Amino acid sequence: MMKKILLAIIITATLSLPNLQAQDNIKYGFKAGLNVSDWGGDAAATITDLVSLTNVFETNPNFGFHVGSFMEIPVGGGLVIEPALLYSQKGIRVKGRLPENLPGIIDLLNVNATITNRAHYIDMPIVAKYYVNEGFNIFAGPQLSYLASNKLNVEAGALGFNVLNQALDINEGFRKLDVAMTAGLGYKLPNGFSLSASYDFGLTSLDDRNSFDVFNRVAKVSVGYMF
Repeated sequence: MMKKILLAIIITATLSLPNLQAQDNIKYGFKAGLNVSDWGGDAAATITDLVSLTNVFETNPNFGFHVGSFMEIPVGGGLVIEPALLYSQKGIRVKGRLPENLPGIIDLLNVNATITNRAHYIDMPIVAKYYVNEGFNIFAGPQLSYLASNKLNVEAGALGFNVLNQALDINEGFRKLDVAMTAGLGYKLPNGFSLSASYDFGLTSLDDRNSFDVFNRVAKVSVGYMF
């Protein structure tokens, strides 16, 4: 039910933009920054439990970036509506050593493996932003994302040498549309530059077969410029 409500909010806000754009004080800008992503949900919790029991694999921060454009539409009283269109990298990274109880040469070579999921999304957040004063602001709202490409990179090394580096397409089985809530805070400088930090909390399971629940979790730090 919540997902349908968020989609309705996004569609309604998008359809209302042409009327709001008649205002002269609409501002446009672009922004880019760092993503630190992970997965949340039942599947990720299960992986974490197994990791803590075996001490073999652990999840690491998965770093990526985002870049795109946005506009600020004044509503009144320090409140603005900010739709944006962003390219954004998400996913998860798992790294560790193969179990010591594996027989023979595997243990002798000290084989380590890193598995990185790099998901390429097109994000469309539509947030309500409130300026507490001329610079400091807080914001929150829904976000609709489209999965454009999904890659899995597998790397393995032994004795300091890279013995495997393979990239795979894993689009099948992953849901194309993702709905999330995003919230954060920012500060706009008098010269048009801005800084912000936000967090995307995915609400739609990434598995389109509904076999397990796993969700995108992304922390973002952005630098922007407004015209």
